[in-house]
Amino acid sequence: MCAQLAAGGLLALTEKVVKGELDNGFAIIRPPGHHATSSEFMGFCILSNVAIAARVAQQRWGVQRVLIVDWDVHHGNGTQEIFYQDDGVVYFSVHRGGAFYPGTGFPSEVGDGHGIGKTVNVPIPASGVEDSDVLCVIRTILLPIAKEFDPELVLVSAGFDAAKGDPLGHWNLSSACFAHMTHTLKTLAKGKVVMALEGGYNLNATSDAAAATIGELLGHPLPSVSIGPISRVAFDSISATLEHQKEHWKILENFILEEEIQQPSPPDQKRHEEEGLVLNLGHLSIAEESTQQRSPPAGLVERLSRSTTNKRHTNPSPIATQEEEMKKEKEEEEQQQEQEEEKEGKEKEKEEKESV
Repeated sequence: MCAQLAAGGLLALTEKVVKGELDNGFAIIRPPGHHATSSEFMGFCILSNVAIAARVAQQRWGVQRVLIVDWDVHHGNGTQEIFYQDDGVVYFSVHRGGAFYPGTGFPSEVGDGHGIGKTVNVPIPASGVEDSDVLCVIRTILLPIAKEFDPELVLVSAGFDAAKGDPLGHWNLSSACFAHMTHTLKTLAKGKVVMALEGGYNLNATSDAAAATIGELLGHPLPSVSIGPISRVAFDSISATLEHQKEHWKILENFILEEEIQQPSPPDQKRHEEEGLVLNLGHLSIAEESTQQRSPPAGLVERLSRSTTNKRHTNPSPIATQEEEMKKEKEEEEQQQEQEEEKEGKEKEKEEKESV
């Protein structure tokens, strides 16, 4: 019953936004939905709330292009599965990667059939991820793709288990970070943004982050956010996603993520706002993983250039490492199971001989 009310509440809100009765909205609903697939319940999720809203918007209200943004710390495997072959929906997720639950959402998962290139995953396989890391992902990956896709509706799986203090996520995103991400999303789809509450397991952290998000939807003053250098693992994650997505998006074809730090000239206010970038994000730089304390901003974290050179960051990617580790673990488990079955077979055979 609660799951039906959650899905129905989000549908009612989405309809009002699509039809222009509301500018935007936030559905405070439970249970969450982004782990629920088309055939099974998973991870506290019964019905895939956001997926249902997207599908109804397509079929009933004539929305042709839907962007789903999932910033929950867990990958929305259910939402991805439902739209994996759909060219009318872009599913974008930034989440904790590797073996972290549900163990899906690698950069190589880009969609299939008509939907190839419409699934965009940026997994960061680490704890302690900061505002700088996620905001760099939004600016570098999400915003260019969203501008090219030109959605008519933005749906957000707004999980707040990435907020600092959450006992499951172990990331360190501030409430202001969620407000800044919301600010960026409002520049898309003529501001038609509908959010649905997903995860969040620290009541104070969830309520603070949700309040900041709703405040931005309502047009409250944007809070400042402290920006430092991004981590090495975030840089490698962004690089891996760009590598898998560049063949599917013209805007990314010749983009190269370079590691050089340069001091840019002050951005133009009007142009900055049109592109959905927030001025007080500051400039980002790359932090060495060995550094325990992050130093103040030193320069530009990501310099996207339309260069045709083949310069690439050559350090091995932790994403690829995680994939290899998971594959190796699976092979070892299968081998161990075979050995145990063989051992059991021999013991059974021995017992039968002894009984004779």
